[in-house]
Order: sequence, then C-alpha cells, then structure tokens
Amino acid sequence: MADGAMFLVFSNAHDGQDEEFGRWYDERHLPDVLAVPGIRTGQRFTFEPQDDSGDAPRHRYLAAYEYDSEVAPATIMKEFMTRMGDGTMDVSPAMDVKSVSMTFWRPVGPKRSAD
Repeated sequence: MADGAMFLVFSNAHDGQDEEFGRWYDERHLPDVLAVPGIRTGQRFTFEPQDDSGDAPRHRYLAAYEYDSEVAPATIMKEFMTRMGDGTMDVSPAMDVKSVSMTFWRPVGPKRSAD
C-alpha cells in the first residue's frame, strides 16, 4: 500500500536538449518507471526561481514517485537495473546521466494540511 514513501530523482538534460529530454521523460520514461512493481504514482517538476537573484539548484528537474514502503528500495533499484540491462527501460541520450541523483524517503509523521 502506498503510504507517502517517496522516491525522488533529480536530473538535468544536456545543454540544448531540454525539449527532447522532456518528451522522452513524459512519453517513455515515466510510463516505464510506473510499470516497476512497488511504484505507485509519479510526477515530473521543473525548477521555478523564487526571484531574479540567479540562484538555481544543481538540478533543473525533479521526478517524485510515491512507492509502496513494503517494497525495499534495493528491490526497486534492482528492478530498474534489470530493465535497463535488458532494454525494457531505456535512457535518453538527452539526459545528463552524470548529474542524476536518486533517493528514497520514508515519512516520519502524518501528512498534515492547513485546514
């Protein structure tokens, strides 16, 4: 059952390849990731500056996936590697693979709202 556990993937496209990267991510990669057992939902984000200071994070893109915390992160990663190895899940040449950062997060308290 999905319980708020999150798998966060920070990434960048190679310079000048943002459009190709976005198309691949939305049309191919997101569905491929959602097909991995344990992954429940996914959504892609782009950085939005707070002001004109020019300060930006190291990554321009974030994908946030909710996963079933009963499935070990190592099991999910092993499945990703298996699928990449057998060609079921491809990696776009537009993605800067050296910049990718992937982390798993488990909630430590209940989700709250402003209401």
